[in-house]
Amino acid sequence: MRTYKDLAIAEEEQKLVDAVNKTNNLLVEAPTGSGKSLYIPWFLSNHFSGRIVVLQPRRIAALALAQYSAKLHNEPCGKTIGYQFRQDSCKSSATRILFQTYGNFLQELLHGKMNAEWVIFDEYHERKADMDLLFAYLLKLQAANRASGNECIKAPRIAVMSAKLNREEMGQALGVKCLELGHPLYPVQILHQKPAAGTNISAGQGIESEVVRALRTLYRNNVWQTTLVFLPGKAEIAKCHTAASEALGDNVAEFLELYGGQDRETQDRIFEETERPRVIFTTNIAETSITVPNVTGVVDSGIERVSEYDDSEKVNVLRTLPISLQNAIQRSGRSGRTQNGCAIRLWTEDAEKHMPQGIVPEVLQIEPSEFLLQKAALEDSWALSPNGSRVTIDDDVIAKQSQIKLPTAIPEARERVANAMLNNFGMLQDGHITELGKRAIQTPISNIPLALILAKATSAAALPDLLLAAMAWIHSGTEFVQKSKNTLNLLTLASDTLSKAINIPREVSFTLKQLRDYRDNLDERRVTREEVCLSQKASPTHAP
Repeated sequence: MRTYKDLAIAEEEQKLVDAVNKTNNLLVEAPTGSGKSLYIPWFLSNHFSGRIVVLQPRRIAALALAQYSAKLHNEPCGKTIGYQFRQDSCKSSATRILFQTYGNFLQELLHGKMNAEWVIFDEYHERKADMDLLFAYLLKLQAANRASGNECIKAPRIAVMSAKLNREEMGQALGVKCLELGHPLYPVQILHQKPAAGTNISAGQGIESEVVRALRTLYRNNVWQTTLVFLPGKAEIAKCHTAASEALGDNVAEFLELYGGQDRETQDRIFEETERPRVIFTTNIAETSITVPNVTGVVDSGIERVSEYDDSEKVNVLRTLPISLQNAIQRSGRSGRTQNGCAIRLWTEDAEKHMPQGIVPEVLQIEPSEFLLQKAALEDSWALSPNGSRVTIDDDVIAKQSQIKLPTAIPEARERVANAMLNNFGMLQDGHITELGKRAIQTPISNIPLALILAKATSAAALPDLLLAAMAWIHSGTEFVQKSKNTLNLLTLASDTLSKAINIPREVSFTLKQLRDYRDNLDERRVTREEVCLSQKASPTHAP
């Protein structure tokens, strides 16, 4: 049976021991397949007594890592190893290593919860907005702890890991030198396939024929165990799946699909060991953190689907854009984890010279109102002790440490517009979060206008089922609505949801349940707030 000591990075243990003894934080760069996402949490749990929280960008990665780590411990999930994300949780008071999504950990912080001696930022190169916010917030906690000398401020230690990092920038922020651990396990041959005349992969024209052509190359050269085909979305996955199955025949391989939102049983099949050749059509969900067994080949379309905010239209727009070279390296590395591999890139070497080098930070692409409200909430809550009580800090320390400095600034004009909206809604005032803003943060909806409706509701009667069902569709049903070939009416969708006349997406169902729970507890929360207000009015005041 495999153990943690069998992971490639285990041979570098002494470097980790020296690092944690000398510095407060860790910065680790290790190649794909080295085992860093499993070994380093286990290493830290052996050298420290508190909980090790491992943050992952995607639910499937958090789940897969937790399950594999529990297997290495020879015990089920929920004991030493646990996981937690929006729709599922498996942990206990005995859990020492907890795999979470970044979004779930952020929500816990916004609700005043944090139980971690170490927080590991895995795959930080992706630079999602919640990654940057959490990173900046925890650095601020550490700075406040040092400046005040107040041990009541809970400041977990930070470890940042990825296959490729901006070492100088990250090392300066963390106050450490980057540890370069491990080495590529197996060589990966990179081939460039020039698209045929008339093909425009970015526009989706001819992508299926190029994928079939690449698969035939791998098949003819006996690189044919498990092949990952990276595509931008489910529409392209379906198209290429059909084309490959028809062109190659189901007898040469098992054809599977992998993307976000699938049920657990379907996704679990991807990780089963099998001797039969497989072709897995996937989005960038398989780009990092997860290990699909026996991958020998990768076919990379070179494109991904990205949500960007359109300032002129005032809406988020899904765009199909070229990936960065950093993405391409991550994708190719999927095939060199357990044996020699081959990656076919559906673009020319000359085109590769013009690809962007790094991933664009998400804060440059989003409408930032929700992000700014979360940032303001964390700035307001920074001086909390581990048990959630307020800590007394000198005013000069507060002035220096309360503001969160982001690694990448939000575009100034976009931030100005978002702040004006939050001020007009009464959620911010003079750069600080208001009581209304705090109530909005506590709702299960991230959409700012919808959260405002929930936060202003004074009784359960103000939130009827039809309104909540409509909110659930707005918040979680966008992808279903966009894929529909028919024009859909929101109120009809909401009504059909309540009457169970349609099969609703899992995300919509889960959000509706959360909204109902919020409503059902609304009267209880209102009474509690009133009691607090009466208590504060009754307390004697003293002149400063």
